[in-house]
Amino acid sequence: MNVIEKFEYYSKPLHNGQDALKNHIFGNTYPIIDKNENVENYSQYDYVWVVDKSLKWYPTFTWYFKPAYDEEVQKHAFPYVYKESRTIKDWDSCVLTPTKKGNYKTKRHIYICAEYDPYYGKEKFDLFYVGKDEDNFSLCLSKNPNSQKVQNIQEAQSKSTTDLFWVVYDDTIVREKFAFSYKPDDWSLDCVHVFGNGEIDILDGIALIPKNYKFTQKELEYRFFANKKEVRILASDPIPYDKFTVNNYDDYIKATQDSTTNMFWGIPEDVEVAKEFDFSYYTPYQNKDTTHVFLNGENYDGIALFSKDSIVTEKEVEHRFYSRKNETEILASYPKQYEIYEIENYDDYKDAIKNSKQDLFWITYPEINVKENWKFDMNISFHDQFNRKINHVWKNGGYYDGVALMSKHASVTEKEIKYRFFANKKEYVEVASTPDPYDIVFISYQEPNADENFEKLKQKFPRAKRVHGVKGIHQAHVEAAKKSKTDMFFVVDGDAEILDGFNFDYQVAWYDVDGKNTVYVWRSFNPVNNLVYGYGGVKLLPKDLTINMNTKSADMTTSISDKFKAISRMSNSTNFNTDPFNTWKSAFRECVKLSSRTISKQIDKETEFHLDAWCTKGEDKPFGKYSIQGAIQGKKFGLQNKNNSKELQKINDFVFLEELFKQSNQQV
Repeated sequence: MNVIEKFEYYSKPLHNGQDALKNHIFGNTYPIIDKNENVENYSQYDYVWVVDKSLKWYPTFTWYFKPAYDEEVQKHAFPYVYKESRTIKDWDSCVLTPTKKGNYKTKRHIYICAEYDPYYGKEKFDLFYVGKDEDNFSLCLSKNPNSQKVQNIQEAQSKSTTDLFWVVYDDTIVREKFAFSYKPDDWSLDCVHVFGNGEIDILDGIALIPKNYKFTQKELEYRFFANKKEVRILASDPIPYDKFTVNNYDDYIKATQDSTTNMFWGIPEDVEVAKEFDFSYYTPYQNKDTTHVFLNGENYDGIALFSKDSIVTEKEVEHRFYSRKNETEILASYPKQYEIYEIENYDDYKDAIKNSKQDLFWITYPEINVKENWKFDMNISFHDQFNRKINHVWKNGGYYDGVALMSKHASVTEKEIKYRFFANKKEYVEVASTPDPYDIVFISYQEPNADENFEKLKQKFPRAKRVHGVKGIHQAHVEAAKKSKTDMFFVVDGDAEILDGFNFDYQVAWYDVDGKNTVYVWRSFNPVNNLVYGYGGVKLLPKDLTINMNTKSADMTTSISDKFKAISRMSNSTNFNTDPFNTWKSAFRECVKLSSRTISKQIDKETEFHLDAWCTKGEDKPFGKYSIQGAIQGKKFGLQNKNNSKELQKINDFVFLEELFKQSNQQV
């Protein structure tokens, strides 16, 4: 049996009475000196005991031991063992050493000199609570009577009476089943033992630390130890982080001052927290100086987990874009829909700016119809500061004067609101709305086919209104304008039959100032002479200008506005040839205006072409001869009175026209 085998066989914590008696009788055969002393100072002795005098020696240790007379001169080492396992801690704590210089072999003996007890007689290692929370400390005290409160780990090291000590931080809660009864392996007594905190793989909570461990500042700061043993036991749970509403930098700074946890949640009011998101999320302490951001819909600009150890700048909070961050692919929230305001004027717009809780808000207008599939769900990330600081407009039918997403950072003027045209904007081709259709007013006087034409119109366009029997062409149009609820309105003459496919859907942009003050005239088919031009066609008129037009002029259309636009599309058939008088009257009035050049911006070549057709074509059509007769007489009347506005006004006096017709046809 060799020395080691003998030691393992005989190493039992027994007090050998015979050895104790021998020590008493013979005493110490050789001097006992500390490891730090010089052996050569004891040259008068053959050997000295070189020992660690800090150890607690077995009273039965064989200090009387003396090498045999004929034995080779050598060192004699005795084991220093761990108390619990009885395994050897070292062979250097007690060595009988020759005093003369030389290279000696070492002989190992089975006699135990002392045992190592890291507990120093206590049942558990000392425990230190780093913090001030009395409830947490009381919980520690109930689990380990050797518990004290300290300011930091260095203080714990200085106060510990055991070679290892427990540390509990104030941001953790000890688990109910964890009793601080863990016993480290002999080989790991010089390691920091770290335990699960919340999750088995997060090891930044409770720790068992050697009293003589040499910390670096970073190890203490991040709770991440170089020489450590990871113990996969859940010992604690992290205290949930505090939660704060953070809409701006002032909110953020106040949260850093008020938070009782090292990290805290910042939740903006413009997000909806996802139902499945759990605020018990915890990040390892090693990541404590990083801002953790979570998905807000598709972007990382919503809920954030801030660190008090890493203060962010005002711009970072404003843009929700942090230089030192960790993007966590967890959906925490959805952006709230921007508020929607219907506005009619600049005061409404200012109220929207004042009342909106977000930097962006939607505006609509009473005169538009938002499409059913339009969801107002656009969201502009806080990271996209360019687009958050301009206005966004979508098509309203054919123009960009309807739904808009407005930015408080790009305020607009009163004129911009009035004309719905914004200088600082981005245009989207998607149609979000359509404008309210302009009113349709059917104007009739004594046309025999008026009732039939109006019924046909009403069937296709139920919004059509009617003005009937008003004396005077100007006055009838003024009355029509007053009936209109829209800023422009269509006029359909009593003898007009609207063509299939004509839908009264023409739109003038709200910001087209000239367009809103323009008279629009569509082409019409003349069933007598087959002419196709503006005579008898549908008209689109500005309401206010129509109400205030000059009723003394010969041509009603040009008296409304000096702005005129002929639309090349055909709108209707002008069935004026219903009886002799109405046929004659229509031809007479039109040819007076043509020949006298009453209509502004007439093109002579076109005028002459139209006059010639009126005066020569269509005799074979119903009442065609009356059309030609009226045209010839009208042409003559216009030429004779082209400089006499008073006479020209008579073409709008239907009594005068009826008398003239009777005279021309010798009727009583």
